[in-house]
Amino acid sequence: MEYISRLEIQYQHLLTLWRSKHMKLKQTVTRNQIVLNINKVKHMSLQQFEDMDPTQREAIIHQLNEDTQRLMTESREVGHVSTDPELEELEKEVDNCNQLIEEMSRGAETVMNPQEAQNVMTDMDNFMSDLDVKVSTLKIKLKSPIPRDAAAVDQLLEAQQTFHRELSNQQPQYHSLKINCESIVRQSEPSQQPRLQSHLSMFIKKWEYVWNISLVHTQTLTISSLILKSLQTANDIVSRYEKELVSHDNLPSDLAQLQSHQEVLQDMQTSLPPCQPIFNQLTEEVTKLKNIQEPTANERDIERFEKEVENINTRWLNVCNQTNERAKRADSGFDILREFKDALLDERNWLAQAQATMMLLDTTVTDRKGLENQIEQVKAFLEEIIEHRPTVEEFNTKGNQYIQFAQTYDCLLENYKDSLQDVLDTGDSKKPKIQSGVDNAIQEIEAVNDDYSKLGAEVSVMLRAVAERLNIPEGDLLERYTLFQPVSSHVPRIRTEVTLQGVKADIDATVQTKKVTTTKHTYVTKRTIMHPVTGEPMTIEEPSSEIPEDEASSNNIYINSVQSSST
Repeated sequence: MEYISRLEIQYQHLLTLWRSKHMKLKQTVTRNQIVLNINKVKHMSLQQFEDMDPTQREAIIHQLNEDTQRLMTESREVGHVSTDPELEELEKEVDNCNQLIEEMSRGAETVMNPQEAQNVMTDMDNFMSDLDVKVSTLKIKLKSPIPRDAAAVDQLLEAQQTFHRELSNQQPQYHSLKINCESIVRQSEPSQQPRLQSHLSMFIKKWEYVWNISLVHTQTLTISSLILKSLQTANDIVSRYEKELVSHDNLPSDLAQLQSHQEVLQDMQTSLPPCQPIFNQLTEEVTKLKNIQEPTANERDIERFEKEVENINTRWLNVCNQTNERAKRADSGFDILREFKDALLDERNWLAQAQATMMLLDTTVTDRKGLENQIEQVKAFLEEIIEHRPTVEEFNTKGNQYIQFAQTYDCLLENYKDSLQDVLDTGDSKKPKIQSGVDNAIQEIEAVNDDYSKLGAEVSVMLRAVAERLNIPEGDLLERYTLFQPVSSHVPRIRTEVTLQGVKADIDATVQTKKVTTTKHTYVTKRTIMHPVTGEPMTIEEPSSEIPEDEASSNNIYINSVQSSST
């Protein structure tokens, strides 16, 4: 049910994201159509307006206003009107187009006298002088690099918006002068038309240059501000997840702890998709900034933004991959650990029962019949211990599977932590160190192997003691009773040493391989393999099937051949 719930949440998120993308795409198409009609009206000359059929004029302005009204309605439904400065600017441009159409309609019917024409030309010269001042101001702005601080960029943006707003307020005056000048050119003598037309062309080009550069610079600063703020937000998100991932402990050897760890990773997986739009927006904004193509744009600013966005996206991708990989491995590790723990519980129960059985063996009898009965009991018990050896070997195999799996998981965590040394402070924290799952598993395996070896040795000593009291020769003892066989070479290795004072197990803990044996000598071979995570070569030890001839007899030591100290 929990999985279905998470799946439903992800589905709803995907559905919401699709609806948002669909609405955004639809509004983008409408905006582009509006901008196309605005440019068509703004660049229309008086002569083109007069030559156009009245029905066509009406259709253009009707389509422009209708598209604008629909866009405003859709944006109002999703709450974007009050937060979208581009939409406000677009609405103002449409109002200017309506006003321009009215002025061209009047201009087509106006006949100017010489004084009115002279006044228009003077106003045009004054207007162009003011544009020259604005050009100088813009050039200074464009040469300055974009600050790295969002607050500083916002200050520049506010100043530029004020500049562009003032320019926008002059737009009606520009259109009025342009229409009047076109009327003058049309009404002037043919010999004067080239000079007047040249003056008009210069006027139009200067205005369009200042307008376009101002608009582009405003867009550049607006997008830069969005990128810087989004970068900060994205960095906060990534850093939070990185710190969370770095704080995780190695794979635990406790089922309850591992289940709790699984739930933490599953919660992280569920929380990742809602953050993805922030990183998508970052990529889109950088693409927009590159496509603006500001004439004097500082390429180093754009390269810096690209590098920072690429870096944060890479870190985010690593967070997602690391979280998903850990969750997948934790699920697999839970099954492996459960098998190991089940086997561990079985071995502990068996050992406890075996210890109880050994305690019940009567060691007080002195008569021969009682001793013969006792040796048969000890023999049967020893055979039971010998028959249990494959189960111990299987337990070791399951434990070693968990150890190898946990080591790979821990290596994954360590490599990720190392990769963030330059990003996060991953030094020693105040969090108390806890024993790793690998260490716990090794100790649990060693404890079982130790107890099993001691049990076999003690029963063997007991068998030898009874045999001595019955005066059974050594040769007869070895022929009459079941003896231990060597452990197969693929079983994990644990080395034990035997002393004359008693049975003492000295466990040689190795992570890669362990082997239960009661022999004093163990032979291993070394080989090099590639580490499953780092890809680096690593040496492992494996039991060898090749034993020197002079040690062959040692390899056939039986568990009941352990020597005890003479009393």
